[in-house]
Amino acid sequence: MRLRDKVMVVTGGASGIGQAAARRCAQEGARVAILDIDDTAGVETEKALRDQGGEGFFLRTDVTKACAASASGSSEPPAMVSVAGNVGIGTTLSVTDAG
Repeated sequence: MRLRDKVMVVTGGASGIGQAAARRCAQEGARVAILDIDDTAGVETEKALRDQGGEGFFLRTDVTKACAASASGSSEPPAMVSVAGNVGIGTTLSVTDAG
């Protein structure tokens, strides 16, 4: 278990990529703080982590607002996985070999 004794804070952790990250971190032994605005999915994800033998808890959090959260209670900052609101807006460019 590579993440034993670590705390992972996963924003957007109640669904999608965030939920997958939260589950994987828990499988690797981390204590996982699931931050999300979706109460129902957050509670379900917390239960899923515990059902698989992991340790996690849900905190309703809107990362678009200023907030502070300490998941570990220790002086060492927790690791962070941030996937909430990651969207691409703009134009993509094509790169080709000029060779």
